[in-house]
Amino acid sequence: MPRRRLALRRGWRRLAAARGLVVALPVGAAALDVLENIFLLATVGAHGGATSPRLAAICATGKFALVIATLAYILAVLARAATSARA
Repeated sequence: MPRRRLALRRGWRRLAAARGLVVALPVGAAALDVLENIFLLATVGAHGGATSPRLAAICATGKFALVIATLAYILAVLARAATSARA
């Protein structure tokens, strides 16, 4: 919570507001990773049919989208901090 107050004091309202959502993104990525692994195991064990590889690919795509969104937020915060420190 102190970091959120610091962000608000510096005027980073949008970054502070997005923080609650961004914290949940890696958790969602981990859940998609678990599902991807389950579908891949079903594919290797020949129990998933034609659907299991497709579902694994969908889960992998979602996982990487969430990871990229999290990294983009972190880079935005670091860039904002670097520009604030110079000013």
